[in-house]
Amino acid sequence: MYQIKRTRIVEQLEIDDNGTKTVLDVDISADTILRDYNNAQYAIAQAQLAAQKAKSEKDAKAAEQALGDAILSLFKLIFGQAQLDQILQIYDDKPLEMLSDIAPFIAEVITPRIQEAQQRIQESYKRVKK
Repeated sequence: MYQIKRTRIVEQLEIDDNGTKTVLDVDISADTILRDYNNAQYAIAQAQLAAQKAKSEKDAKAAEQALGDAILSLFKLIFGQAQLDQILQIYDDKPLEMLSDIAPFIAEVITPRIQEAQQRIQESYKRVKK
């Protein structure tokens, strides 16, 4: 009998807000995260670049809004809407502060796990092609 084992990758993030601890689960095996993660990261990079190049106050405000929107999109992708709502409540709807605190978790934990999952998928496809 050929057996398969479903792979789930779940990481946790604990946020300590003046002694109040919130633990969030991140399901990295979700198809949506694997499919859309790189696009979300790219949108943040583009918004940061636009903010740096802004020459007027109007352009700067638009770039800041675009950056905030891109950050929220990435967080929604990673954490889901319910957990994003919890994070926004903890950070008083301040996406830049949120990103500053949570970016190391994304860079050091989430990104490598997503890359591992993507690599496993590519290896599975290679086996099928043989």
